[in-house]
Amino acid sequence: MNQSLIPNPSTSSGRSPLSPITALFLTAGTSSRYGNGINKLLLPFDGERVVQRSLRNLIAAGVQRIVVVTGHEQDKVSEAIGRGAAMLRPYEFQLELCHNPDYREGEMISSIKAGLQHVCNQVPGTSEVTGTFSRTSAALICLGDQPLLPPQITRRIIQAFAQNCGDIVAPRFQGQRGHPVLLHARFFEEALALPNGAFLRDLLKAHPEAVTHLQVNTDMILRDVDTPEAYAECLAQAHALTASPQTA
Repeated sequence: MNQSLIPNPSTSSGRSPLSPITALFLTAGTSSRYGNGINKLLLPFDGERVVQRSLRNLIAAGVQRIVVVTGHEQDKVSEAIGRGAAMLRPYEFQLELCHNPDYREGEMISSIKAGLQHVCNQVPGTSEVTGTFSRTSAALICLGDQPLLPPQITRRIIQAFAQNCGDIVAPRFQGQRGHPVLLHARFFEEALALPNGAFLRDLLKAHPEAVTHLQVNTDMILRDVDTPEAYAECLAQAHALTASPQTA
């Protein structure tokens, strides 16, 4: 049954701490909706770049293994991520890079698959997964263009999974599902089998009984910088939050 919940922080965890969660940080897109040949991930954002702020918030949530999936302008994006990560070394985290060769025509699912292939050590050109899933218990699918996503929401998603609230956990605001989405390792092979051009929601629709929606009180799970208008709104919101901090 599809569930909605706000997890109780006092509930003890039912998942093994030996299999950490891996974040798939998606940065491969071509920014086609933004236009004018601009890479939205490299836009300035309150003293850093959009992708750097998005990464900062993910690391601040306590995620320790992050697989960065690159594609469009791979070198520029990787350099920006490297600079951003260097400023965050007081945190404990591990960054790994993998490239999505199908980033131009595969939509988001091709980047998810590239990240999962990296995590699972899949044999190239086959459907065989040879790596052990013990390296990770779940994949947290995160977008590189969500600089306003509060770390506490990501922590609550991870906490809900740790408390056995669901094998797929996603935040929801006023009936709309957002990101990040957490996917149990038992769904990795099914996700890898999705054709390019499919959507992650296809997998969620196929397993409604496994999906738990985490109700949140902010639309920041929906906000990105896909267009100049959305970018301007996010910048304005960031300035407003700096002047008057809010909690999710």
